[in-house]
Amino acid sequence: MVKISAGAAYSVALKGDGTVVAWEGPSPVPNGLADVVDISAGYSDSFLALKSNGSVVGWGNNSNEQSDIPAELGNVVGIVSGAYRSIAIRDASSDLAPTVTTQPLSKSATTGASVSFSVVIQSGTAPNTYQWRRSGFLIAGATSPTYTIDSVSADNAGSYDVLIANHLGSITSAAATLTVSPPSPPSITTQPVSQSAVTAGTATFSVAATGTEPMKYQWRKDGTAISGATNSSISFSNVQTEQLGSYTVVISNSLGSVTSAAASLSVSTNATYTFSIFAGSGTNGTVDGTGKAAQFNAPWGIAVDSAGNVYVSEGGGSGLSIPPSNVIRKITPAGIVTTLAGKVGVTGSQDGVGTVATFTGPRGLAVDSAGTVYVAANGTRKITAAGVVTTLVPSMYLPSALVFDMNGNLLVAESNTHAIKKVTLQGAVADYWSPSAGWMVQIILPTVIWPTSFKDAARRKESVGSIALGCPEPTPETSPPAEAPAISPAPPESGSLNSS
Repeated sequence: MVKISAGAAYSVALKGDGTVVAWEGPSPVPNGLADVVDISAGYSDSFLALKSNGSVVGWGNNSNEQSDIPAELGNVVGIVSGAYRSIAIRDASSDLAPTVTTQPLSKSATTGASVSFSVVIQSGTAPNTYQWRRSGFLIAGATSPTYTIDSVSADNAGSYDVLIANHLGSITSAAATLTVSPPSPPSITTQPVSQSAVTAGTATFSVAATGTEPMKYQWRKDGTAISGATNSSISFSNVQTEQLGSYTVVISNSLGSVTSAAASLSVSTNATYTFSIFAGSGTNGTVDGTGKAAQFNAPWGIAVDSAGNVYVSEGGGSGLSIPPSNVIRKITPAGIVTTLAGKVGVTGSQDGVGTVATFTGPRGLAVDSAGTVYVAANGTRKITAAGVVTTLVPSMYLPSALVFDMNGNLLVAESNTHAIKKVTLQGAVADYWSPSAGWMVQIILPTVIWPTSFKDAARRKESVGSIALGCPEPTPETSPPAEAPAISPAPPESGSLNSS
């Protein structure tokens, strides 16, 4: 035991480990009480314990608040518990006088509005007292850091400050002025401004007004009130075309109302496109690899199968001065690039498997439901998923693009004959005629995928050695594609290739 103290009905003892025990009385020691360095028992069975951090714990009889410890009490070095009063001795060597860090701000208000003044102190050893004044006169009951006037009247106008004090001294805050205006109807100081947004974008209209509070707001679209739009601003987080129109806001109070000028919301569906490299390094070459590790040499045609595999022909490009690689490349959904068929840099029309086969200027591509790839390359060739290359139509006159119709036939754009050819999967070729009108569909140098039609030089550069996914804006071609390879002259409109 370190110390013993006796009250009227029971006693307490301080143990060497900083805990307290009691006996012969009805009031137990508070649970968890520890780190105690001194104890004191009062005659009325009120008890105090001084902890090592300078704080005090009280319990027992509290009939005269003798066990009710002030929250701000600290730095205590000695305690005494009496019958009806308690005493604590503090170390005041580190106490500080109050210092104001945030001064009260001047306010303007209309009659009936609510106004508050407040002050913040950084230092000042508790307890600190506050007393607000108006024009030098004390305000009864205004003894907290914030002073609020619930309903301002003309008599409340004046200068406000606050006196702050503790046992070391006092300080007076800076003065703040309250200006009171007579009641007034709403008056708009800042009108809403018209907005432009893209689909799924954001837009906000806002208004600023003066007038006697409370003021109410109601936004309208094309003259119809918008449910729930009752603030000084209205925001749209997912703009849609049905939200375009004219917006106004009606502001009202007890003295009248005012309607803002109209502001329009325009909605554009033209989104900003972002391009990213799916495969290819941007340097021309025919190198297999994954993503940007692969290289392409003037990619021309592109097609996608039902599994998401991408097929690319390397047939050369107009204005690029790059010899074609004459191969067909495959890109998996994971970006893995391999050479499906063709011998790099070799021109020919040899059938075979993979790199045994040869192509001459492969351009347009199409893929059927079975995953067979069809190639426009001086004739029409087909490649199975295993890379087996066979010839469907041995000779055509610069076929540049192809696509399947609804019946499973290939439609081939034949540039040198200025016509669209229909090819059955058995290899039969016919001019594509309109069943009702009997006329031949003719186009001038038809093409589907044309690298130099990208809208800027950067995209044109990417077409040399990369496959980029995105939405380029096409532009009309002003010159035909390079004629490669050399072929025989175009046949007449009817001939051995045109069968019914």
